[in-house]
Amino acid sequence: MKILMLSRIMNAHMNGGMQYHTQVLAEGLVKRGHDVTVWTTSHPDKIKEEVNGVKIWYLPETKQGSYFNGYWEKVKEDLKTDQDFDIIHSQSTAGLSVINSGIPMVTTFHGTALDEVKTKINLMTLDDPISFLKMPVSILRDIWGHLKYAVPIANNSDALIAISNEQEEIYNNIYNCRGSLSHNSKNKIKRIYKVFTGTDEKFLRPISHNSENKIKHQN
Repeated sequence: MKILMLSRIMNAHMNGGMQYHTQVLAEGLVKRGHDVTVWTTSHPDKIKEEVNGVKIWYLPETKQGSYFNGYWEKVKEDLKTDQDFDIIHSQSTAGLSVINSGIPMVTTFHGTALDEVKTKINLMTLDDPISFLKMPVSILRDIWGHLKYAVPIANNSDALIAISNEQEEIYNNIYNCRGSLSHNSKNKIKRIYKVFTGTDEKFLRPISHNSENKIKHQN
């Protein structure tokens, strides 16, 4: 298959989880015989490159690492002239502008607005009054972004990839997917698939502060 992967950032921009996941996933697909192209945001030193069989295009007239300032518009424009893809994989909301392209789309979320809101609420403290007062505005911005960007792409994707059991449950609740997974029939399509990130959960398991067997990084 010819696969188009959309991500606002890649390893050439900077190191990070989303770009690492995109590259590893793309390389895995290449090893299985697929033709994989990544469209990402601009880079000051390059327009395109090939990394371990993965063709990466850095779209000009876009802002590095941002969905805004041209990325969504450029993806939509370029796809009109290059429809030779069998499937699109969107990292988060990177594929928002092409949800109605007619090409099947799979979307991976690495977190949701709910995760962000929970984290911000947990971090709220009166020790920093200014940040405390700004927090409600930040939370409302997260909710607005969720409704404007995440919900449309989730509801219009042919499949969603959850990176954990917790994320699968969140998708069920906030994207109204419950009832459509795990029951393949003529009227129900499996829309959520779990693809874990490969984290060594045994090594990174939580431990008590009083434990005598605390993990020591000796190797």
